[in-house]
Amino acid sequence: MSALNTVAFLHLQVPEDFCNLIDRAATLTRKNRSEFVLDAVLDATEATILDAATFCMGDEPRNDGDQTAPCAPTEDVAFQRLLARA
Repeated sequence: MSALNTVAFLHLQVPEDFCNLIDRAATLTRKNRSEFVLDAVLDATEATILDAATFCMGDEPRNDGDQTAPCAPTEDVAFQRLLARA
């Protein structure tokens, strides 16, 4: 089985007040708690990774003072799936 088809379980202990708040927000978006939390986690994950990403500008160094190092496009399948969500 490939890594894309496997399922991992996250067990969280969340205060009841937080659960109530999450449930209210999930209801407003017509999602269940799990769907809502997973979407929120993926949104936060995407933002964190994109904020930290090195953006490739090609193979030639730039002469405008930019310190971005040239790099090859990533082959990371999970990262590519994350970018495809946008």
